[in-house]
Amino acid sequence: MEFINSTPIAIIFEGTAAYIAHLHKKRKKQDFISLEANRMGSYGEKLGLRIREIRRSKNETQLQLGISVGVVQQSVAAWEKGHSLPNIPSLIRIAEHYEVSSDWLLDLPNRM
Repeated sequence: MEFINSTPIAIIFEGTAAYIAHLHKKRKKQDFISLEANRMGSYGEKLGLRIREIRRSKNETQLQLGISVGVVQQSVAAWEKGHSLPNIPSLIRIAEHYEVSSDWLLDLPNRM
């Protein structure tokens, strides 16, 4: 067994998990959502707007996009609201699905 300052690592992790669970019970869900959205800033908002814009222009539902990308509908909804960001493989699959560049989805300037 490994130790940190004479304390078994397993006990440290158990204590940390209990503390995190305690914090989650004390805070409201909307507090976490607003903190997450603030942390991502405008990138999450712009990406979410781009995903929603192109999805609607193709008359697709969030569920249909989720199936194409390999995620649940709730993930697509969270991206569109700016509450979370797709991981890199999902971003690539979205770009391929809609035949757009990931730069366009991320609203990055064209540097060429």
